[in-house]
Amino acid sequence: MMFLRSVISLCLALSVTSSTVVQVRVNEGILEGELVDNEYGGTYFSFLGIPYAQPPVGDLRFKAPQPSTPWEGVRNAKEFGSKCTQYELFVDDDKGTRSGDEDCLYLNVYTPDVQPDKPLPVMFWIHGGGFVSGSGQDDEYGPKLLVRKDVILVTINYRLEVLGFLCLDTEEVPGNAGLKDQVLALNVADEKDFGNNERFFYGDMVDAVANNVHEGVDIMIGYTADEGHLVGDRPVVAHADDLLYLFSARYQPIIDMNSVEFKHVEIVTKLWTDFARYGNPTPDDSLDAKWSPYTLERQEYLDLGNELKSGNAPDEEEINFWENLLTSFGQKLY
Repeated sequence: MMFLRSVISLCLALSVTSSTVVQVRVNEGILEGELVDNEYGGTYFSFLGIPYAQPPVGDLRFKAPQPSTPWEGVRNAKEFGSKCTQYELFVDDDKGTRSGDEDCLYLNVYTPDVQPDKPLPVMFWIHGGGFVSGSGQDDEYGPKLLVRKDVILVTINYRLEVLGFLCLDTEEVPGNAGLKDQVLALNVADEKDFGNNERFFYGDMVDAVANNVHEGVDIMIGYTADEGHLVGDRPVVAHADDLLYLFSARYQPIIDMNSVEFKHVEIVTKLWTDFARYGNPTPDDSLDAKWSPYTLERQEYLDLGNELKSGNAPDEEEINFWENLLTSFGQKLY
């Protein structure tokens, strides 16, 4: 499967058929995307609903994803492919609202330029949702903030719930189809020639679990459940709040570009995209701060508040208190 190289590098034929429509020829056929006005300035090119695997239905249900096949004529890349089958987490419905389709293995590519002077960094987003919900669509993960920083954004769908993670350890249902979807999509991107530019794939906790980031770390299971439903009335930072500084969510209002919030959007998107571009979130002095690599000895961090402040060992006093309390009075559980 070679289409992603062509979409991202655009090494093959390119034709603009109107002021808003653009066609690219890739190995599987012709894709027709569009040029989109960005409310935050400038424009970007959008290619949606690109299949990165064959529909995982019939004999392919529960199986590892198979490479996509060519199509005839011009494929419309101006609409998202279906979400993967799921219950909607954010619908207030005791019975749950079912959505999506089994034919759902699609990715989306957003780029500020289809013929850049030099290769652009590619940021590959693997959505969260606890393996049961979510998609790569722009209702939550739109590109309008990130593409302003001259990066290409790729978002994907992958199989969820039973269809993605049922494991019977048999030939028919070997297990972890959803993770195999992610791996195929990552390989499609990683194997392609981006002009020797830095590769940077990023995701949320789902991605961390999939890659055994916490292997060897104690995990508490069974003591708490659904504690996220216990909501107070104090202003706090909630789970996933940081994503709204990176993605333009379609269900959220446009951010005032003169606001304090947008100032923080500019800072966060610069930090993240500079890390993608240079492997260093603060490669220069433009933010008047230095975000040093974390070490166990110094525990470096950057406080992203009203001012950027570097520091060491955050909340050291509180952590020492709880560790000493556990050491002195705690009962060893294992």
